Amino acid sequence: RADNSAWIDDHYGVYCDKNAGDNMCVPMNATDGGIVDKSRDALLLGPTVSCAETGMPDMPCGRGDPWVNKTIWPLVRGPLCAEHDKERREKFPLPDELRPYFDLGYDRSDPTKSADAPPFPLTPGRKTGLLHFDPDEMKAHLLKFQAMLEHYYEGIGSSHLERQLVPDSGSEHYGPMVQANADQMARIILRAGRAEPSAGASMTIGVLGDSVTAGQDNCYYDAWPEVLRRTLSPIMGAMGVTLSVRNAGKNGGWNLASQMMCAHDMLGASTADGGSLDFLYQTNPFVSATGVDAEHMIRRAVLGDGAVVSIVNQKTDMVDLTPYFARGLTVAKVYGDSPPEMGTARDGHKYKFWFPARDRAFWGMLGDGFCHLTTRGGSSTVVNRNWHWGPKLHETYADAYALLLARATVKAIDDLAAGVSPPQVEVEAGDMPEIISKVESK
Repeated sequence: RADNSAWIDDHYGVYCDKNAGDNMCVPMNATDGGIVDKSRDALLLGPTVSCAETGMPDMPCGRGDPWVNKTIWPLVRGPLCAEHDKERREKFPLPDELRPYFDLGYDRSDPTKSADAPPFPLTPGRKTGLLHFDPDEMKAHLLKFQAMLEHYYEGIGSSHLERQLVPDSGSEHYGPMVQANADQMARIILRAGRAEPSAGASMTIGVLGDSVTAGQDNCYYDAWPEVLRRTLSPIMGAMGVTLSVRNAGKNGGWNLASQMMCAHDMLGASTADGGSLDFLYQTNPFVSATGVDAEHMIRRAVLGDGAVVSIVNQKTDMVDLTPYFARGLTVAKVYGDSPPEMGTARDGHKYKFWFPARDRAFWGMLGDGFCHLTTRGGSSTVVNRNWHWGPKLHETYADAYALLLARATVKAIDDLAAGVSPPQVEVEAGDMPEIISKVESK
């Protein structure tokens, strides 16, 4: 750390001119241009704002944003996070009962021996209500999984992951949205109960998107659809459900109209040939669509298959999609409300450390704000490879969906244990709004 501090002083101590708008600086004393503290404090703060915003004696560069000042500069993150991680492991070790939900088949002694985790165990023969298993035993697995996420994200797992999807738990639409997802999970659980134990039932998530979803510049192992499958498979497997995540993300992307036309061929997204999707997730942060096309996709999925949909926020002409929340819709906000390390420094954002340039923020750098030295699957914690996400952002995005589905499954189990069946899937428009025709008529 001392060597790093000396290097910072040598290279940046007189570098930051407050008139050089795109340069970055370490915390500096505006009187003599020197570093405020050449030891631990300088390393903790790091360079975080434009030089054009520094120069005030009572506002040294970087002191104004505690989120950004949390260990994201590559020169300081290594030694600081190694210390932070060691202290976290010593003072707040992961409880043994949560360890199975963390490791999920990853072999830390020899990663080449890693494999999908087996289904979590349930005591056979315990049936309650409409369930073919003990609800309390299954809910314990789901709640321990959620507890593991809370521990992994240092006590703010719920709020951190909820920020990736709309609506969140503070919204009036959250309860109906979770209920619609729970109803879909209940249908899947009932299918598993009717199936032969040796055969089980399938749960199918179809994924459309651009190169981010395809996992470009990463191993497929780290792409968020595969992380989601690997994370939830042992949980769903405990109920006799085989989780299938079909990733049809394409490098370069397609617009939504093209994706809708090809969805059946790519995902089997049609009941015509006996195949259907339970969930359709569409993530295309770099190939945005119009609001009308977004709604077309939602309506086709809901009315065609009864699939529950999640879609990335599209262009600024998005129509009001809130009426679809009661059908289970979530809208992913990939950049907007994410913490600094997960966002992109654009559209006037100043909270992000830009290196080497504003449009190349955080490329190749490690850090998600929690000093994770690896992902839970043992991969690098690079947030962005370049403009494509790195393994850490893929993991966070997958965790957001995993948390929602875990909560929905708990609700489904409660309903089925009480003898409450899910409503029949509606394939008519019913009370869905006629937004498309109104927008197109303009």
